[in-house]
Amino acid sequence: MLVDIRNVSKRYENRETGEGFVALSHISLQMEKEEIVCLLGPSGCGKSTLLKLISGLQQPEEGDILIDGVPVKGPGSEIGVVFQDYALFPWLTVEKNIGIGLTVKKLPKKIQQEKIDWAVELVGLREFRHYYPHQLSGGMKQRVAIARALVLDCKILLMDEPFGALDAFTRMNLQDDLIELWQKQKFSTIFVTHDVDEAVYLADRVIVMTPSPGEIKKEFKIDASRPRVRTGGRVYVPEKQDPGAVRVCG
Repeated sequence: MLVDIRNVSKRYENRETGEGFVALSHISLQMEKEEIVCLLGPSGCGKSTLLKLISGLQQPEEGDILIDGVPVKGPGSEIGVVFQDYALFPWLTVEKNIGIGLTVKKLPKKIQQEKIDWAVELVGLREFRHYYPHQLSGGMKQRVAIARALVLDCKILLMDEPFGALDAFTRMNLQDDLIELWQKQKFSTIFVTHDVDEAVYLADRVIVMTPSPGEIKKEFKIDASRPRVRTGGRVYVPEKQDPGAVRVCG
């Protein structure tokens, strides 16, 4: 078991008024290696909060989160995070943005460059490696953000509505890119979304969360092979017993 979330709760308080609210209530969830799990739910249900707890950026009031059996006490290189707003440094080129974490780790220059070269090729940005963020499309920026996480050899990629601000065509292309990258690298992914079709298209499992306080309402296993088919605004997946048949999942 790669990720083990045990009875986790998180509360936020206003220090001035003393008032607060419960963002997450008694969440328990397990994740296996090389699995794609989508957290699906309305805004304010605690999806992003759960990612922050898994990444070690925040700590829960109750419960424990373990990665490979080790409690999460703070951020670590085994976890990469991709945000909706890209979070790129505008004064750095594509390859410098991708390599920023390697610089922080103070790896030898030769190793840094080898890893950057690998990541640039992986996300298909070789021709744009010397461009700056303002010269890139939204989809390219998000590919830079994904490469920046993967170049650190992370075991788990946490993605917080990474395609939510993009147009429909770019979003679908990046969904395909993500699956292609996952098939190459076999990293584990927890992907936050409020889009049902996106969740069904990407995930091995979909975790549906309730409005605040966030709790797990239901879990759906998407027991279907890839690639999955999109048509007419819905996602179709092949039926196992009849490869020529499809069923609607969206």
